[in-house]
Amino acid sequence: MAAIVGAYSWLEVVLIYENTEYGNSLIPYLEDAFQKVGARVPHRSVIPHHYNDREILKELNRLNSTRARIFLVHMTASLGSKLFLLASKAGMMIEGYGWIVTEGLSTLLDPVGSRTMNSMQGVVGVRPYIPMSKELEDFVLRMKIFRFRKSRITGVNLFGLWAYDTVWALAMAVEKVGIASRVDLASLGTGDKGQNLLEAILDLKFENLSGNFRLVKGQLEASTFEVFNVIGGKERIFGYWNQKKGLSRKLNRAAELDKRKTLEKPIWPRYTTDIPPKLRIGVPMEQGFNEFLKFENNHHISGFSADIFFAAVKQLPFSLSYEFSAFVGTYDDLLYQIHLQESFNYKLLSSLNILLMSKYDAVVGDTTIVANRSLYVDFMLPYTESGVSMMVLTEDSERNSLWIFLKPLSLDLWLTTGVAFIFTGFVIWLLEHRENTEFRGPPQQQLGMIFWFSFSTLVFAHSKLNMICIAFPIGSPLVSYMSRAILNMTQDKNQMDRIQLTYFDYFDNKPTCEDQSAKISSEGPSLRVSSFGGLFIIAGVASMVALLMCMYHFLCSHWPALRTISSSDSTFWEKLVEVAKHFDKKDLNSHRSV
Repeated sequence: MAAIVGAYSWLEVVLIYENTEYGNSLIPYLEDAFQKVGARVPHRSVIPHHYNDREILKELNRLNSTRARIFLVHMTASLGSKLFLLASKAGMMIEGYGWIVTEGLSTLLDPVGSRTMNSMQGVVGVRPYIPMSKELEDFVLRMKIFRFRKSRITGVNLFGLWAYDTVWALAMAVEKVGIASRVDLASLGTGDKGQNLLEAILDLKFENLSGNFRLVKGQLEASTFEVFNVIGGKERIFGYWNQKKGLSRKLNRAAELDKRKTLEKPIWPRYTTDIPPKLRIGVPMEQGFNEFLKFENNHHISGFSADIFFAAVKQLPFSLSYEFSAFVGTYDDLLYQIHLQESFNYKLLSSLNILLMSKYDAVVGDTTIVANRSLYVDFMLPYTESGVSMMVLTEDSERNSLWIFLKPLSLDLWLTTGVAFIFTGFVIWLLEHRENTEFRGPPQQQLGMIFWFSFSTLVFAHSKLNMICIAFPIGSPLVSYMSRAILNMTQDKNQMDRIQLTYFDYFDNKPTCEDQSAKISSEGPSLRVSSFGGLFIIAGVASMVALLMCMYHFLCSHWPALRTISSSDSTFWEKLVEVAKHFDKKDLNSHRSV
C-alpha cells in the first residue's frame, strides 16, 4: 500500500476501516509505512458492522466535506461492498477521487456482484498473487458448478483457497505423524501428539492451489502482490510488488527508479487517467493588472503569476492535476473560500448543490501576504515584492547629476532632519548608557553608537513590503513542496528574467509615456520643514519628556551623592565632571545587570 502511495506521490490518505480486530490491527503499520513515503493520515473513519446505510452515508458525507480525496479501505467484503454502493450515492466515485482497497475486498476471485462492481469503477486494489494452474482452474470450475446447484454458496475467494490448502496441510501432517483416522470428530478428544503435529505442519512444503505452502515463523511466507484496477466490471492487472524488487510492471522485472513509469496508468473513477486528487484553484475574475494575471477560461490563465505557478509545478517531484475556477469578489473573500471547506455544514450545502462551488484548494494571482489573511490560509515562499510606483518622464541631463538625490528635500529640511536624528540618538544613549552594556565602552565607541543609531534610523527599512505568493489551506503539505520549487526558480536568474521580460519589458520596448507633458524637473519645488513640522514637534516633545524623566529619576536615586558633590569646595567645572563620572557608572540595581 505504501509503495502505491509513494508511486503516485500522494501526500494525504484517509483510512476507512471496520471496527473489528481485523480492521484495527493493520492501521498502525499502515500509518508508519505512509510516514516513510512522505504521506500523512489527516482523517480516519472507523465503521462498525452494525451501522446501517444512513449511518455509513453520514460518515461518508463527513469525509467528503474535508479536503481529502484519496481513501484507503480496509474491510471485509460484506461491509466493503455496502460502503462502495453508498460512496457512489454520496458522489464520491467521480473524477478527482482515488480509492484503494486492501486484500479484504480485493481477494475475491469472482465478482462481489454486478451492482457492487459497477460502483467500484476506478478502484485500485492490492492482493496476494496466485499463479494460475490447471488444478486451480479445475477447482474454480467445480466450485462454480456447486454454487449453481447450491445458490447459498457465495463463491471462491482467496480466504477460501487458504482454508482449503490449510485442510490439506493438516491432513498431510496427520498422515506424517501417524495419527489414526477417525470418522467421529466429536469423539476425537485431545491427542498426545500435538507437539509432533505442530512440528510436522511447520516443516511442510508443497504446491497448493494458492501457490507454495511454506510457513515462516508460523505464518505463510511473504508472497508477491498484484496491483489491479476495476474497469467495466472486470479487474485489470497493471503491476506487481514484492519485498525484494518493489513495484514493477512485469512479474519478474526489477522496479524502476521512477515509480510513476513503473506502473501502467490506471483508470480512475469516471474513466480518467489523471492522477487524483485534482486541485481546484481559484483565480480573481475582476480585471486588474493583466501583466500579473489574466483569466481567459477554466483551462487557461496567463500573466506573470500564472507563469510562475506553471514553472513551479514542473519542478515538483510528482504530477499535479488542477483546474482553474474564476471567482467574482475581493481578494479577501477569495482567500476565505479556502477556509470554508472545513467550516460548512455538508447536510445544508448538499441540498443547495454549492458545496463544491464555494471552496478552493489554492489561490493563484497577485495575492499579497497580510497578517489577517494568515489566520485562515498558509502562504508559500513569496516570489516577488508588491508595491505601487509612479513613472514619469524626466530629462536625461538631470540623470547624470551627482546630487540629484538631494533635490526632493530642501536644505533646511535636510539640516533639521540631521539635527533631529542626532538629538534622538543622544537621548537614546542617555537612557541606555547606565543599563545597556552595548552603550558602554570607550568614548569613541559610545559616540559611534550615537551616530550609528541615527544613521540606521535614517536608512534602515523598518518594515518590508508585502510579498506576492500563492495561498494554500492551513496545514497543506503542498506548501513546503511549492516553496522549494519557488526557491529553486528564484535562484535560476535566467528563468526568472525570461518570465519577467515577458510581461515587464517596458524599459526596453516602451520608452515613451502616454502623456508627454508629464515631466519632472530638478527645478521643481522641494519639500520644506513646514511640510513635516508636526512630525518634528511630536518627536521633539517625546524626546524631551523622556530626557527629563531620566534626569529626574537619576537625581532622586542619587541625591545623597550629588548633594555631597554640590557642597564641596570644587569649582563648577570640577563638580560637573564629578557628576558626569557618577552618571557614567553602571547602574547595578537595574534588572539588566542581573
